[in-house]
Amino acid sequence: MADRFRLDRWFLIALVSALPPALPIARAFASDLPPDCSQAPIPDQAAAGVVAGKKFLAHNVSLSTINHPVIGGIHYDEFDLFLHDQDQDNQDIQVIVNLIVPEDKLPDGHEFRRLPTIDAMKQPKAGPGAMEVMDWSIEYDPDNINADATNTVGSVRVLFGTRTDTTLSGKIYLCAPDVKDSYVAGNFSIDVSQ
Repeated sequence: MADRFRLDRWFLIALVSALPPALPIARAFASDLPPDCSQAPIPDQAAAGVVAGKKFLAHNVSLSTINHPVIGGIHYDEFDLFLHDQDQDNQDIQVIVNLIVPEDKLPDGHEFRRLPTIDAMKQPKAGPGAMEVMDWSIEYDPDNINADATNTVGSVRVLFGTRTDTTLSGKIYLCAPDVKDSYVAGNFSIDVSQ
């Protein structure tokens, strides 16, 4: 009888071990995202992924100067990196990464990171009081998705290459698992001829 109890117990342990993990654990690995995309290698592919539950390919990428803030007495220039696609119904899907550099500097040749925490004190700095990645956002109106770094944990790594007369190349890895396992990873190029 004791042997039968031991066999039943080992059978039960083996059975439970073979079951798939519980939902919260499975969800963390659902899209095979690294726990911190700001530290992860960026896949060598065109910038693509899944954003707001929709397939995403960054067809249009642009960079624009949006602001010239003074933070802690230091002058900075602020840029928005826009990655844009449309769903099958021609509805806009946008990923925006807000970057900051010291005044009169370009983002060319620099790496920008945002760690997977909403704690601003833990973020990499471009200078006193200024985070390298001030914000990121995901916008998809049909599902009322408007998530950003102030209300959602995500991580970002952006690397810019060298500018030519007409092009600025770059790479991105943005992960926002709480926004329907959203991520964008890969290479992009921006027309800077204008």
